[in-house]
Amino acid sequence: MSGKLNGVAKAIAVLAASAMTVGLAAAPAAFADDETGNIDPATKGTLTIEKHKQTSTNGTQEGDGTQQSNVEGDLMQGVTFNLYRVQNFDMTKAENWDYLANLTASGKNVMVPTKDGGTKSVGTIEDTPFKTGVTAANGQITWSEVPLGLYYVEEGNYSGTGQITQKAEPFFVSMPYPNANKNWNYNVFVYPKNSFGTTVKHVDENSLKSAYKVGDEVAWNVDQDVPSLSTNEKLKKFGIVDRMDENVTYDSVEVQALNSAGGKDNSVTFTADTDYTVSHEKRDNDAHDYVKIEFTEAGRTKLANVSKVRFHVVTVVSKDLTDASVPNDVFPITNDYDPFSDGEKNPPVPSEDQPYYGDYQFKKVDDTQKALSGATFIIWRKDATTEQCAVETKDIPAKAKMTATSGSDGYVNFTGLLIGKGNKGLTDDQMKNLTADFCLRETQAPAGFVTPGINETKTVNIHAGRGDNKTVGDTVTNTKQTGPKLPMTGAAGTILLTSIAAVALAVALSLYMVNARRRQQQR
Repeated sequence: MSGKLNGVAKAIAVLAASAMTVGLAAAPAAFADDETGNIDPATKGTLTIEKHKQTSTNGTQEGDGTQQSNVEGDLMQGVTFNLYRVQNFDMTKAENWDYLANLTASGKNVMVPTKDGGTKSVGTIEDTPFKTGVTAANGQITWSEVPLGLYYVEEGNYSGTGQITQKAEPFFVSMPYPNANKNWNYNVFVYPKNSFGTTVKHVDENSLKSAYKVGDEVAWNVDQDVPSLSTNEKLKKFGIVDRMDENVTYDSVEVQALNSAGGKDNSVTFTADTDYTVSHEKRDNDAHDYVKIEFTEAGRTKLANVSKVRFHVVTVVSKDLTDASVPNDVFPITNDYDPFSDGEKNPPVPSEDQPYYGDYQFKKVDDTQKALSGATFIIWRKDATTEQCAVETKDIPAKAKMTATSGSDGYVNFTGLLIGKGNKGLTDDQMKNLTADFCLRETQAPAGFVTPGINETKTVNIHAGRGDNKTVGDTVTNTKQTGPKLPMTGAAGTILLTSIAAVALAVALSLYMVNARRRQQQR
């Protein structure tokens, strides 16, 4: 733990000591003794903490313990604070008030400087909180019945959305607190600030346009806020730890500054090894590759006028992937917020979406529905800019197409086709609604069967899902080839019959003519 009273507290502490030693007359504050300016040891006060997000301009004026209005910065709900008593520090002794301006915490010891340049302990912070609270929707925790004493306030966990990137520094507070108007304040307000940020991870849409199957590259965009800091604060740490899935291999990263519209800000550039470093971290009994991308001091200086940074991380999906999707998550690093290094007290941020893959199966048969083996097909994802699959095979990019051949059972199987991106954690039924159109072409029919032309290329719709959740298509039928031309059945016999018929016809015609002459002569 570490904590220190600010500069105004020094003057207040001196004022408080004077009030105790000389009995300075002052108008009584709420809860104060009406008959005297002395502290009433029996009076219990109230301490209110009001939590706000840090901005670039708030947190620059020192607090005085009084209630303020129009405090800058969004109110924060869900922040835990612990109030610890300081033991062995008697607030009824005037000399102890002399120490208040220079208190620091060293572990559990409350330390003050000595005249010889050293330090000494003047009290001990209790192990167990005297009071604990969580800020409500109005950003406040109010602790009542706080007796006379010195207290140490420390921020705990945060249960809201986003990341507290820098917790409020622990601080000491006295009850009562001496106001600048010389009254004793038994209703103390403090306004600690938090640097706050969000980290969002998505699959890069453009990278999917050139990815077609397992084994291809897929890129991820990690967009992370640069925290707002007050004038005297410096950004101590900034970066990410990208946890690679076992089925993903890291390839490269590009770090970009983003403008207010979410586009690339070309006015700020970051150079590898100068502005940021890339290292690979491992953990015991963990197969993941943890890729740490962290800004250097030179790089953090460039972030002064940047509100958001994008880490464009390129990965290669394993050809051996059997799952339908690839999860990926990231640990942000911003100032005090470093869940990877602190043992994952806070979980990593999962990607909002994931790439999904599908398997496609159909059966190859003849026109009697008997299975055909040895039929070769190619398949490729249909180009969104055209509705035609009838393109020459040579014009299809080699990376885009997959080839498969029917087995002895007639089945053709295409595995690991990239369907597209979908929300993280889709169920089998939900994956059936994530589909893409593909072109399916038979490039070589089995021996004795006709290979269809390119105009007979089919469009098939395939959904995300692998194995038992694969897409099963309609059967594809082949027709047999026609054989060579054969002579007419029984050719020699036909010629003989034709000749006999011709002779018979000639004889009949001759007999007819002879008979016709005889009849004519008889007349």
